[in-house]
This record gives sequence, structure tokens and C-alpha cells, in this order.
Amino acid sequence: MKWRAITALAWLSVACVAFSQETLTLEKSLLLAKEGNGQVQAALLNYAAAVASTRANRSSFLPTLTPTASRELSRSENFTGPLKGNFDTSSTAAFIDFNWRLLDNGQRQVAYDLARSNQQSQEYAALDTLRAVLFDVHSRFYDALRAQELLRVRDDDLKRAKEILDQTIIRANPPIEDVPRKDVLQARADYENARVNKLVAENRIATSHADLKAVLAWDQPELPQLVGPEVAQQPALEITLESAIATGLAQRPDLLSSRQRITGQRSSLRLARLEGGIQYSVDANYRRSFLEDHSQRSALVF
Repeated sequence: MKWRAITALAWLSVACVAFSQETLTLEKSLLLAKEGNGQVQAALLNYAAAVASTRANRSSFLPTLTPTASRELSRSENFTGPLKGNFDTSSTAAFIDFNWRLLDNGQRQVAYDLARSNQQSQEYAALDTLRAVLFDVHSRFYDALRAQELLRVRDDDLKRAKEILDQTIIRANPPIEDVPRKDVLQARADYENARVNKLVAENRIATSHADLKAVLAWDQPELPQLVGPEVAQQPALEITLESAIATGLAQRPDLLSSRQRITGQRSSLRLARLEGGIQYSVDANYRRSFLEDHSQRSALVF
């Protein structure tokens, strides 16, 4: 058991070292956000629930076929009289019910329209959530990448300030003494300022990494080295302000979701009016019995 534990720890350390040597790109960050971000997953589940609700409302237009089987066992015991003794009885029943609503006052159609509007609204809402999260990933990734590069610059500044301080101390003391001793104070102040700047950069990189891990649902203590994408020259936008506004009003998923919600609210109002008015329906029913009781019965009910 001891050797197994040591082997497991060794493999875990190797895995951690290998993981620490990996890099994190923008494309991988976007993929991780799609698969693990809580807001995206919640939006997808809401859409799945809306799809199931639409399917359930669509099923109200379809007939239902329900098979039923039962078996009853009973035992009676008489202590007196001519029928004294034990009696065991059993009965088995099996039948099939077929039901189909042929006509109603329109509630099924309105309920289906309401569910379909809610489904489309949830679909656009999920798309809007996904786009917002991906935009957040872009922003936080570049903030973390900028903090990473800034820390590298501050580290070089600190090394340069330390070298200048060491050189100034040597030159201000015998046997060289070619600079005044007050320059040592200035060099030391520059070195301390460089240390402060490095601490600020380290704090900024910790904050930016925390923000990035939150949007990625990162489950590891530390992020790997960030690698930025190659910067390509962006083409000039050939679009006017009026066309951009028209395209946004026609394609923005949050606006489309709001429009579908309004359509769904209108369907809810129609459904409430139908439920408050005269209701009628025409149902076709058929039952077929088997085993001991062979029978069949059909009815058209208004």
C-alpha cells in the first residue's frame, strides 16, 4: 500500500508538471467557456426545457393508447353455515383504451403557440448569453495577457534598477568615487519604485487571472502560460451607421428574444380569454377488453 501511494503521488506530480507546462490560447479559452460556463449551461438547459414544453403541448393533438392489465387474488374463510371452509378466487382483466380529442374551442392551439414562442425566446436568449460570455472571455483573456506582459516588463525594470544601484554604490565609494554619494539615494529610490511597480503588476495579474478563471469555470489552482493569437490586419468596415442600426435591430438576439416574449404574452392573453369563455370539446373513446370479459365499447363524446 505504501508503494502504491508513492507511485500515485509520483504520477500526480508528473501530471501537474505536464499541466503547468501547457499553454492556454484564446481558442481553447472560448471552447472551455462554451463547455463549462454556468451561465451558458443554464441558458442551454432553459432552452431544453422550453423544447420539452413545446413537445408536450404538441402531443395534445395526438391520440393516446393506454394498455392496462390487472390481476386480483382474494381468499375468504367461513367458520359457520353450509358454506363453511376456505375459498380462493382470482380474476384477471386486460384492456386497451384509445382516446382522441378531435375538436375543442382552440385552447390546444393557443397553448402550443405559447410554448413555441417561449421556445424561440429561450433560443435567442441562450444565443445572447453565449455571445455575451464569449465577449467576456475575449476581454478577460486580453486583460490577463496584458498583465502577463506588463509583469515581464516590470521584472526587467527591477533587474535594470538593481544593476544601476549596484553600479552606483561601487562608483560612489573608494577607490572610484566618480559620482556623488547622493546618487546612491536616487538609485535606491528608483530600485524601490521598481519593486513597487512589480508588486502592482503581480497583483494585477492575480486579479486578471481570477477573472479569467471565473468566466472559464477553471477548476485548477493556476492558469497555464497565456499565448496570444497572431495579430492580423483588420479590413476596413464598409458599412454605414444607418445600415448598422438596421442590422442590429433585425439580428440582435436579445431584441429577438424580447419580441418572442411579447408574442408569448399575447398568446397567454388569448388562452386566458378562452378559459374564461364557453369551452367545448369532441372526444372519441374506444375500449377493448380481453380475457374473462371479452367486450368492446366505443363512444363519441361532446
